[in-house]
Amino acid sequence: MLALALIGLCVYYYRQGYVSRRFFWTLVGGGVVGILLGNAISFLLLLVVGGYGLLVVLRRDRSQDRPVGGVNRR
Repeated sequence: MLALALIGLCVYYYRQGYVSRRFFWTLVGGGVVGILLGNAISFLLLLVVGGYGLLVVLRRDRSQDRPVGGVNRR
């Protein structure tokens, strides 16, 4: 969200003539890279949290006592 706001400010100041063309495109490119990088980091974080949750559930299932021969040994 912040990257979109910064791109909007860059466009505004570019149209007003305060920002040179080279600097403008550098800032816009940086904003686009920031959006993509932010999305990638968020997706990676979701994958890590989901994978950890899956491992916790699978380990919990294994650690429960299972009946052996019809008798639950403790």
